[in-house]
Amino acid sequence: MPFMTHSTDNQFIDIENAAHGGAFGVNSIPEPTDAQCLAGNYKMGRVSLHGLTIAIEQPRGSYRIGIDQKTGKRWTSRMAAHYGYISQTKGNDGDGVDCFLGSYPQSMTAYVINQFIDGRFDEHKTMLGFSDEDSARNSYLGSYDRGWNGMESIVPLSISQFKWWLKNGDMSQPLRAKNLPQEGLEGMTKRVQWNSDALPYDQTLDQVLYEIRQSDSGENLLLDLISINDIIEDSDGVLALDALVTPFVRLERKMELLRGVMDRAGKSVKVQSMQISDPFSQRGTANVAVIFELSDGQTVSIYFHNPDVTPKKMTPTDEVISWKWLLNKKDITIVVAPERGQDLNVREVARRIMRLAEKNSPAFARANAKRSERMQNIQGLKDEITVLEKELADAQHELEVVKVEAADNSNRKENLQIAVRESLSKMGWKGFDEGAAMTINNYRASGDGNGFKVERLDSVSGTWVDVGMVAVIPNKTADQIADEIVSMTTKAVESEVKIDPISPEGYAKISASPELQDKYQDVLDAFFQERIVAVRNALRDLGWSGDKNDPVLSKSSGDTFYQTSFDYKQVGAGKNVVGITAVVKSVTGLAENASVNPETRITDDLTQTPEQIAKEIDASVPIKSEPQPEPALEPEPEPEVIEPVAEIEAATETQSGKSEKILETKEAAEIAAAKAFLTSVVDGTSNASDLMKLLDEIEASAQALIDAGLGAESDELIGGAAEKWAELDQQANG
Repeated sequence: MPFMTHSTDNQFIDIENAAHGGAFGVNSIPEPTDAQCLAGNYKMGRVSLHGLTIAIEQPRGSYRIGIDQKTGKRWTSRMAAHYGYISQTKGNDGDGVDCFLGSYPQSMTAYVINQFIDGRFDEHKTMLGFSDEDSARNSYLGSYDRGWNGMESIVPLSISQFKWWLKNGDMSQPLRAKNLPQEGLEGMTKRVQWNSDALPYDQTLDQVLYEIRQSDSGENLLLDLISINDIIEDSDGVLALDALVTPFVRLERKMELLRGVMDRAGKSVKVQSMQISDPFSQRGTANVAVIFELSDGQTVSIYFHNPDVTPKKMTPTDEVISWKWLLNKKDITIVVAPERGQDLNVREVARRIMRLAEKNSPAFARANAKRSERMQNIQGLKDEITVLEKELADAQHELEVVKVEAADNSNRKENLQIAVRESLSKMGWKGFDEGAAMTINNYRASGDGNGFKVERLDSVSGTWVDVGMVAVIPNKTADQIADEIVSMTTKAVESEVKIDPISPEGYAKISASPELQDKYQDVLDAFFQERIVAVRNALRDLGWSGDKNDPVLSKSSGDTFYQTSFDYKQVGAGKNVVGITAVVKSVTGLAENASVNPETRITDDLTQTPEQIAKEIDASVPIKSEPQPEPALEPEPEPEVIEPVAEIEAATETQSGKSEKILETKEAAEIAAAKAFLTSVVDGTSNASDLMKLLDEIEASAQALIDAGLGAESDELIGGAAEKWAELDQQANG
């Protein structure tokens, strides 16, 4: 590959930036419409490569969309390389010559694909920036649907030949290699005529040298010396102009003769040495190369081949024919080409070559001074790359070691987590078999890769609250980690406020917290069941009547009848009692004009004993004394003498009437209370919280009215209460 003097890295970046600078690139520019695509009037990226301006329509990886003009069907192709056209050219379709751009801009070989459709030539597709023919071929085929057979042939050509073809080629016909000019002659189509002084006719030596440099394609081959290794590694050429013919056995002698002539012909430049290569094969033909090293560092090279009946074998008697001449790395064969059908003599060849070499010497010296500096820089960069590559290799090795260690740690942690879960399971935690978070009571522990997160269930909000994190460390055993988790839950329990649920202070806190009521419901239920019994017993001691199973206790005072029952505050599915309230109801007057008084409610906050609560309930019943007659103003009459028996009978009669009156008042109060209660049930205003107790009271009140002989009179009220009873019974029993 010829030495490149430009920065290929910058070229690659420029191409990529240009590819994504258009409307189909990765940017904020909106994609063009179908009409814009058809007209080609949308933003495209533009870049210069080998002196050619290329417009990039579609970047690599984008989709090219169109409509088949024959079938009308829409087609889509994903581009395997940047795609566009070469500006200021015209292909067979009337548009710019299509061009694919690869990822290797330093390539000095172009590829032209002859595209055929339905057996006929369609147009050319050109490929630039590809390292070899296979990559060019694959990028072309990869930009079409599978099975695409449009590629009739692919032709490789040098950049200088490619430029010549773009300018002079027939774009309506397939490109064939035989139609291309020979490498190095693209810009020298006019043969140079020389005089007897080895100077050209009709132009100066400078003009001839300028034309040679013009055809150099910017490669500076004329300024780059050549070696035997260069020839063997890169000796392509197809020009076969016979300037020297000699038997192989006499080649060295003839070359020594040429060297002497060249040395004498040179003025400021002389021949320093000569090398003859061993025979080598080039395109199936035996070749040998001769290099003359000049005093200013330039080289003159001659390629000889043996195109006889044994082209792959060279014998001492075989004739070898010169077919390519190089000044440094530039082909100058045309300078020593036969004239008027006759070969040039050795003296004439030597004079012409040395004239060109001396003319090129100053430019060669300048270029190689810069080259030396560049080579030093390149060597410095190579040394730096070597160091960096070693550092990279060391870093990659360290990375692999870390990856292995991380994988081992991950496996160890995963196994340790399983062992920790198993230890927790043995301690009574649940969830091991299901593979879920481990739970116990209101706590759970879940592994997240680095450890176990411990959480507590908040019964008020129903959410899990963080308690802490226990790390999974390889140097800890599973049992140690499990113990840490259990210890964390124990500390969390101990950190909760200690509450005595049956103390006034503790109960005050519980009354204000539904969460605490749920927590202590079993303790409170047992406590209040006993407390109710104690209050009822204390009421009986104070004169209230009612047997053990009667939910209502009663007492009368004067014409007012009193009843005491209890409302319950309950929680949980088991309806546990966590609070009680004594309800005192009273009725005043006889049945026909009885009135129900406002009820009295006494809530137990545990600040009083059951006896104190009973006294507070009893205090709501005022003691009424019998009215005493006013003293007579007149003198009392003499007491009537009554027989003892008659006096006893009269006293008995008076006491009996008083008892009947009291009994009548009590019965009237009970009837009034029963009517009032049933009315509240029918109206839905009853505030009883215990459903079963409410059913019992409805049944008892209805029976009281029936027993009093008021069944017919209160038929509508009793019927409504019965319906309500049935509804509530269904609610209670499902």
